[in-house]
Amino acid sequence: DMGPGQGVGALMLAARETGWVTGVDLFPTVLESAKGNEVRNRGLLRGSVEWVLGDVRWLPFGAEVFDLVVLNPPYFRRGEGRVSSNPIRAAARHESFGTLGDWVREGAKALRFGGRLSCVLPLARVEEARGLFAESGLEEVCGEGNEGRAWVVLQAVRSSRSKSTA
Repeated sequence: DMGPGQGVGALMLAARETGWVTGVDLFPTVLESAKGNEVRNRGLLRGSVEWVLGDVRWLPFGAEVFDLVVLNPPYFRRGEGRVSSNPIRAAARHESFGTLGDWVREGAKALRFGGRLSCVLPLARVEEARGLFAESGLEEVCGEGNEGRAWVVLQAVRSSRSKSTA
């Protein structure tokens, strides 16, 4: 889980699956909150969760290590929308620490061949994400969004080596 915030997505995965779930975030205070949520929900977890301090632009793992990568990247490009005075909230919503391209490229690199990437993003950025998927050796397999909604979940499979992962 790249940018896990409070850890909800990672904990939901650990509640469903046995094995390891890893959450990577840039902010120690965010990881502490996620760890607290893990402790409060430990009885519901089937898998183990590891919280890693790291930058999604340069994940602290080798290539091809995960079967699933979940992204909830910043929704807005730098300079778009109103920026929160809270630095953690600002980083979660705006590309202050990496572009959508950075998130997708690093996520794709961390995936094993045949691994899946799930990405939550605003409808306005879907075409951009699709282009980045193709550049990163990802093949879109599913796009889910409710009609009239502003958010979409795109899913892709790593199907080939790309320039960024070779």
